[in-house]
Order: sequence, then structure tokens, then C-alpha cells
Amino acid sequence: MLQRPKPTDSEADLLREQEHFLTSGAPSAANVVRRPDKRRGEAGEAERDSGETGGSQRDVVTIEDLPDQLPSLTPAPPKKSRFKAGRVTFEDEDAEERLDRSDTHISAVLSKIVERDTSSAPISLPAFTGTAFPKVLHRSETNNQVRGPNPPAVSGPTLVSGQGLGGSDSSGETMRIHKENQAKLQAMSQSEILEEQQKLLSQLGNVPSAASPSKHAEDKSNKEDLPLQNASRELKSASANVLFQKGQEEDLPVKPQKEWVHMDKLEPEKLEWMRDLPAPRRKGTKKAMQARFDFTGSLIAPTEDLPTHLGLHHHGEEPERAGYSLKELFLLSRSQIIQQRNLALSTLANILSKARAGEYLSVLKGNMVSSLLDAGLVFLLRFALDDSVEGVMSAAVHTLKALLVSAEDEECLDCTFSWFRGLASFPLLPTAQEEEDEEDEGLDESLKETAKEKEERKSDHDVARQDVIKGLLKMKLLPRLRYILEVVRPSPRVVQDVLEILTRIARHSSSSATQVLDCPRLMETVMSEFLPTSWSPLASLPPLSIYGLPLASAVKLLRVLATSGRHACARLLNSLGVRERLSCLLSAEPSELLLEPTEALRITTEAYRLWAVSAGYGQVPTEPEVAKHASLYHQVALVLLPWLLPGSEYLAHELLSTIIFSKDFISEGHSGGPEAVELGELKLHEETQQHTSPSLQTVGALLREACVQLPSIRGCFLTHLAHLESSVLVSRDAILGHNPWIKSHLLPELTGPILPLDWPFLPLVSLYERTGVSDGGGLAVEELPQGSLQAVTHCLQWLLLLEVWREDTIKAVLPVAKLARLSCVFLCSSDLFLERPVQKLTWGLFRLLTRSDKLDSLDLNEPPPGLASFQDLYSALLAQYEAVSFGDRLFGCWVLLPLQRRYSATMRLAVFGEHVGMLRSLGVTLAQLSIPIERFTSPPEDSLPVLRLYFRSLVTGTLKFSWCPVLYVVALSHVNSFIFSQDAAEVEIARHSMLRKIYYLTDEVLLSLFPLLVFLSSICL
Repeated sequence: MLQRPKPTDSEADLLREQEHFLTSGAPSAANVVRRPDKRRGEAGEAERDSGETGGSQRDVVTIEDLPDQLPSLTPAPPKKSRFKAGRVTFEDEDAEERLDRSDTHISAVLSKIVERDTSSAPISLPAFTGTAFPKVLHRSETNNQVRGPNPPAVSGPTLVSGQGLGGSDSSGETMRIHKENQAKLQAMSQSEILEEQQKLLSQLGNVPSAASPSKHAEDKSNKEDLPLQNASRELKSASANVLFQKGQEEDLPVKPQKEWVHMDKLEPEKLEWMRDLPAPRRKGTKKAMQARFDFTGSLIAPTEDLPTHLGLHHHGEEPERAGYSLKELFLLSRSQIIQQRNLALSTLANILSKARAGEYLSVLKGNMVSSLLDAGLVFLLRFALDDSVEGVMSAAVHTLKALLVSAEDEECLDCTFSWFRGLASFPLLPTAQEEEDEEDEGLDESLKETAKEKEERKSDHDVARQDVIKGLLKMKLLPRLRYILEVVRPSPRVVQDVLEILTRIARHSSSSATQVLDCPRLMETVMSEFLPTSWSPLASLPPLSIYGLPLASAVKLLRVLATSGRHACARLLNSLGVRERLSCLLSAEPSELLLEPTEALRITTEAYRLWAVSAGYGQVPTEPEVAKHASLYHQVALVLLPWLLPGSEYLAHELLSTIIFSKDFISEGHSGGPEAVELGELKLHEETQQHTSPSLQTVGALLREACVQLPSIRGCFLTHLAHLESSVLVSRDAILGHNPWIKSHLLPELTGPILPLDWPFLPLVSLYERTGVSDGGGLAVEELPQGSLQAVTHCLQWLLLLEVWREDTIKAVLPVAKLARLSCVFLCSSDLFLERPVQKLTWGLFRLLTRSDKLDSLDLNEPPPGLASFQDLYSALLAQYEAVSFGDRLFGCWVLLPLQRRYSATMRLAVFGEHVGMLRSLGVTLAQLSIPIERFTSPPEDSLPVLRLYFRSLVTGTLKFSWCPVLYVVALSHVNSFIFSQDAAEVEIARHSMLRKIYYLTDEVLLSLFPLLVFLSSICL
């Protein structure tokens, strides 16, 4: 049995099967036949078998029971070729030869090209013109186009037949009338022709139509009047078109010219946009007009005519008026053009800002913000936040911030934070209350829906209509804001806007604040990106990106979230790592944060506020944590104390009693602080190679003694504040809520803070006011009030401690004020400054106040608080020094300090003039003086009175090196500089006078110092 070939059969298998098939003699399933080529006139199968036909043959496969032509599925007439009838063919004609005759090669076409003879054709060169481009020619202007045959001239009239004329020569009369009409028409101008046509049309239109007696007569009349009606209709149409086109051309803003391309057909509706806009005018109605705004949100007056280059005119309603209405801005915010969406949202943000500021109250009817909310602004902004274009999304964030955040409210809440109970705030909820649903009326309370169930059942529109923030939270605003911060990472302004929006949401209610905390990865992104534990210094100001930098707005967000509840504050401190970041921010000075100074100060302020909120819940760190940050709390208390106002005396008393003088909060006193100060001083003076006073090496011991005496120091200051006891009791009752003992809620008269800025000097100043120069001075030690020496000692100990370890807390006290207050040590009595503890402590303070950086900031030309001038105080010091100093080196250094060259010459004149006798006892050496001598000798003295006094004291022997080494060197240096200087003529006279006196000197010491001067004086004389 024969088998079909398989894919696995080899070539040998196929040959074997073929041989087996041929030997079996079985009929094949398909036969190969030759079909005749009808195009070549081939015969059928019999002729091909006999070999009578020649030419190529084609193999055709036929299958049994399969017809040669497939039957048609639907009966249809046979197709006929439309070209077959017009083509004559012969039966024995070869199709290939016929194709060759009709489809010749391109070579045959090109070979038949014959060039015309153009030798006799005229040649015309183009005319030269002054234009850059050739003139555009219309087809009607060309003369060489092929035109059709001219229409035959009309030899006679076509409208008048002359049948109504009498006589035999009616046709001749008709021709005469026709020629007469032609002559009249040729003699008339175009305007006259149009005028006559108009008259004719008006006469034809006024002819009444008469009723016909019969239908046959009516039809005959209609047929007879048809040529006249057609003629009148043609005339009317032609004249109307001419008049309309002429009127249009006269009314168009631009007159189209014939040579303009594509302007042969007028389009007046398009050309109308080229016309100048009419001047805006107020409509003649009392109804309110539609408000229009510019891009800054300013309202545009209806009668204001603004130039079009501002971009405020458009193709909408009222195109003559500049500006955009709210409806048009809403439409543009959903435009497909990015710039239009961005511009519309930015304009809406400006409008909202101005509406909050109340700029529209006097010019617009109704509430602008309410109108925008009713129009669907919330949904518009929520859709815009999902825009894929970052610019549009940023504009939407800015507009949402303008809608939700009131900068004035936030500023007020920040300013009142430092008030009593200022950290407490009301939730910023809408005032409108929801009415009870009608379907709940009459139901039992257990069957009524809860508020949460009702809110979940409401649509987004209903929720947003009653509460914007609730509606936004229901629209998944928080995840979108998280995406913007985490993925988009927008510009600094957008980041600040997002943080302010989150702060406003947290102020809404405790539930809203909880949703902010619960939003996945939102607070983690804020903490990692905008409150990092470490950051790099700023490369540029302002920074291009604020990611990776601490932000004050982020700390404020944490503070507002912590205000919402105890649980929220605990989550922030313990779960989100706020505790560690807060300690980092509070332990550093604003200048050490490596940020822009203003931003650094805002961050530190917000960190203290966050600490205050957490302390209000009792969630401040425990005792080991307090010890870790004890110095920080101590600094806060010192800064807060002088800012307390009347009515807070109890708080001041508590700070003084529990924190300020507590050794637990001065960790430096028991952690090697005094020793570190000593080592630092020794290293400093080794580097500068300066001799030190013996008292310097005792600063460490003085600090240790001060730390031991802290309880006594506290008692000393509380004793001096005993006059505030009654105020402390009244304040205690008010603060602690002892209502039965509260006599009045009216606070005391506001005359300033409870304690002055220089309160650490209070015991010393108080003693000076009682026993000082104002009462004659010169009191003996035994005449001082009891305990005065101890009080002064405790005061100086406290001042030394503050200057070494808490210098920043008393920066508000000017250096000149410190010097003036410490001068009371010498003015209180005749020998208080000679007491050993007072002497040591005052030496230490003098060395601290005369460091190079402190001397640069010491300005004695500025009057100290409470004094008219420092010169008055200095005069009292000079008088006291002459009276009771006994050559004391400490008092001498105190008197020499104001004699530096940079200070007023008045004090030098007082020393070398009125009090020149003190020069004999002012024996302070250069080693004992901690001030560089260059500060006294440079620049050269320019005051002639002072120079004359210097010279007189030197020449007369009033000033000697053994008596007053410092001022002797100073006077000698300035006199030398003056004699060798080259100044004006009036100075020259004084110089010659000095040289003359030097020549007659008899003092051998001075002569040894002025050998060159003696030689010069001999030459001059």
C-alpha cells in the first residue's frame, strides 16, 4: 500500500517510494495539463499534443472533480471593460507586439524631440526694480495664456424685442433705441450707473401685482413677465453684490490689495481681529459687572484702558476689557497648554492672597474666598496637584497654601507663644455647625448614626463644602504631599509651602494631626530630609536645594503636632527620633549650625518652643537626661529671667531658687572646669610670651570656691530681692490658680522687666547707691553696712562664674556697662578694694575684660546705662585714686585702662592736668598691665594740648620712669613722634618751642634720651 512521505524520510526512502508508485501503475491524484495561452492564440490540448503549436508552454495542475473556474457566490452580471469598445484588436494579433507598439521605451520618446526654431523670437530682459523680491503676478495679469474663442458680439438688444412698436420698421426702431441706450451708458460714470440701478430696483420693488382673471391668463402673464423678472433679479443681485463688497472693503481694518496672495476672497470675520479694540466703557446698567484681574491678582477697573502688550486681552467675553474673570481662570487652569495652566493657578494664588488681606472688601460684592470655594476651587486644586508637569504641580501647591494658610495668623500665634499659657491654642475649625438630618428625627438615640458614620457616608463635595481641610483629607491629600516631598523633590519654595500646609492641617484638630502622623512615610521623609542629624555647610546663599538641611518650618511642624496631644508628643520624641535632634539643636549656638544666620536663629527658637511644649506634658528627659543637658537648661533659665514682666514675680523667684544657682545645673563646676580654665590661661600666655599677674594663676581656685559658695550666693541675691516678696505672693496665687486669694486680674503697672539686664551686678550697685560717692565717699571699712564685704564677695564670685562659663547669657550687658558697674568696687569705700578676696576676684575679672577681643568691643565714648558719660565716672575714679589708693596696682590698672589712644583725649587731659600729682604713685609696671603698650602709643597723638602736657611733665620732672613707667613711655613716644613729624605751620611753632626748651635742659636723664633732639635744637637755634 502506498504511503505519504514523512518528515523523517531520507532521500533514499523518497526514491524507493517513487519507484514503487511507478511500478504499481496506480493513477495519480493530480494530472499536469497544458492550458492554451489565449493571448498568443494557442490551441487546446489536442493541438499541443500533436506539436502543431509552438512557443512557450505553461504547466497547469488540475485536480479531479474540481472545475476550472470557481462558481460565483452571488449572481452578478459579467464585468465589461469601458476601454474594450474603443480598442480595435485582431484575433491573430500578438498581444506582446501590441504592447510594444503602445508602450515604447524612453529612448524612443527622447529620440523624437525636435527643437523649435527660436532665431526670430524677440528676447526681452526683466526690468530692474528696487525691491528685494520679484512682484507676485496674478494669472489675470499674464498675456500669454491660451484663452478660448471670444464670445460673439451682440449685434442687437437682448431684453427688448420691439413688438409693441407700431409701423413696419419696428426692428430698426429697436436698434436705434438700443444704440441710444448704449451711448447713454458709455457717457455715464460707474457711480451714476449704480445710482440708476438703485432707482430702477426701488421702482420694481414697489409695483403691486394684480390678480389674473383666469389661471390660463395668469400663466401667460407669468411667462411674458419672466424675461423682465430675470433681468431685474440679475440687476438687483449684481448691484447688491457690488454695493456689499464695496461697503465691506470700506469698513475693513485693512484694505486688501490685488497683488496680495490668497486675498482675492475676502474673509471679514478674520480681518476683524486686526481692528483696534474699542475703548472700554461702563455699561448703561445698574447691575454689577464681572470682575477682572491682572496676573498679580489686582482688580482692573471697567473703564481702565490698558495696552495690549501686557497680555491681558483675549478672545473671550468682552474682548475690549483687559484682565481675566474667575470663570476664565478656571477654564485656563484645565487647558491643554502648560503655560496657561501655570499662569491661571498663579493668578488664583495672588487673588486668594489679596482676598485674605481684605483688598477686595470695598470694591467687590460678597466674599471672594467663599465664591471660589462654591465654584469648586478645592477640586480644581486637588486635580492640579496630580498634574504630571512639575511647574503646574508647584503652582497648585502655592495656590493651596494661599487658600489654607494665613501668614498673619501664624505670625500672631508665634508672637504670643512666649505669653503666659501661650503654647495653648484653639483648634482652627470652621464655625458653621452641621444641622441634624431629617431622617434621624424621631429616632431613638441608639438608632441614630454617629458623626463618623455620617461623614463616611457623605461625598467629597459635601465634606469639602462644610470643611475644606476635612474634604482635602478625604481626597487623599496627605499621600500626594508625601509623594511630592519624597519623589518629586521640588524647589525650596514648594517645600516650604508643603510644610506650611501640613502645619495648617495639624492646627485643624487633634484628629487631623493624628492623620498627619499616621500617613505612611510622610513624617519619616520630613525627619530624614529636613531635620537631619548632620549636614554640610552651605555652598551658596540662598541654597539651590534645601534637602539635607534643617528647616525651621519642619521644627515648627513638629511643635504644632506635639501641641495636639500628649500621645502625639510622645510619638515624636520616642518613635521618630525627635529627642536626639532636639538635643543637637539646643546644645549648639545659632552661629555653629552652619546655616544662614536668620534661618539658624529661627531653628533655635523653634527648638526651644518644642522643648517647652514637651516640658508642658512632663515629657522632658528624666534625671540622667537632665544631667546630660544641665548646662543647656541653665542657659535657658539665665536668658529667660530678665525677660519676665511684672505679674511673673513668682516665676522669677522659682528660677532663682531652683535652677540658676543650683550646682546640679552648672556641670562645669564638678567636671574639671576650673582646672581646664587654668590650663587654658597658661597655654594662652605661653603662646603670647607675656608676663602675668600673680592673681591669674588663682582663677581656677576662685572658680572652685565660687561653686562651693553657690547656696550662699543664692541667698545673697534673694536677700537683695526681698522687696519683691509681696509681688511674689500675689503672682503665686494667680499662676497656681489660688482663686480665693486673687484680688484682681489687673496686672501691675508696666515699667519694664522685673529684673534689669545687669541684675548680676545688683548687690554691688546697691551698695554703691547707699554708701558711695553720692554720699561723699571715703568711708572706712568699719563704717560699711553689716555683711557688705560678704555681699560684694558673693557678687564678684557670681560675675566671675558667668564670665567664664556663661558668657553668652550676659552678652546683652555692654562692656562699658560692665566696666562702670565694677568700678563701684573702688568707689564704695576707701579700702574695700584692698580686701584680699575682693582684690583677687577683681583682678580675675579685670584680666577677662582686657582680653584683645573684649578690648576691641569696649567703647568708652558711649555712655553707660544710668550715667550721662563715662568721663564723669572717670573723674570720680581719679579723685578716689589720689585720695585712698596708696599706689595700689589693681586700682592703677583700672585708671590706666581709659588712657588708651583710641579713647577721648579728655581723660588724658584730666590725668596730666587736674590730677598730675597722681603720676608720682601710679607705679604699674608693663608686666603688671595686661594691655599691650601699643594700644597707648599708636597712633601718634594729634592733640596739641595733650602733647604740651606730655612735654611739660617730662621737662619739669613731674613724670619719671621710676614713678610711672607706663605713662613715661607713652609720653616720651608721642613727643618724639611729634617732633619728627611734618605737619601744618601752627604745629611747627609748637615743635620749635619744644626744641628750644630741650636745648636748655639740665636733666641728665632726659639729655641721654634726647641726644638727637639736642643736636637738632642747636641747629635750629
